[in-house]
Amino acid sequence: MCEPLSVGVYACRRANVTPDTKVLIMGAGSKGLVTMLAAHAFGARKIVIADVDNRLLSIAKDLGADDTFQVST
Repeated sequence: MCEPLSVGVYACRRANVTPDTKVLIMGAGSKGLVTMLAAHAFGARKIVIADVDNRLLSIAKDLGADDTFQVST
């Protein structure tokens, strides 16, 4: 799990995530979910995550996503 965590932290640093930031994450796989958790730790005001898999979106909601969006293939 170190590689997905490093991706999430790097993305949040690169995007300058602060308490004023709204974040959209495309993909609720392992990297997307850990990026969501990193954005939350960085203090992001609102986190939305999108994916094609409703099961992964449910997990994202349970982990603290403010909103989820299911896209079609």
